[in-house]
Amino acid sequence: MNTEAKEYADTLSRMIRAETISETDQVDVSKFRRFHDLLRELFPSVFRVCEYKDYNGSFLLRWPGKTTAKPSEQGLMLMNHHDVVSVGRSGGVA
Repeated sequence: MNTEAKEYADTLSRMIRAETISETDQVDVSKFRRFHDLLRELFPSVFRVCEYKDYNGSFLLRWPGKTTAKPSEQGLMLMNHHDVVSVGRSGGVA
């Protein structure tokens, strides 16, 4: 494996190991904020350039564009889904 591929694999591995299991009626969002901190550590350039808004454990990144009327230069919104649900003993969602 070349150096670049190993770095990508290591980065992905760190994100996968971060606990982001979502529970019904979950109030404590600290594990999601820890994951956000990990993303900031791994991708500092993205967080330096993008506007960050926290929504009670979820977040939105907006990459601002130029001030122009052209839609292709008005910015970029990045969206993802990073929580998982636990699996019950029967293999179904708990």
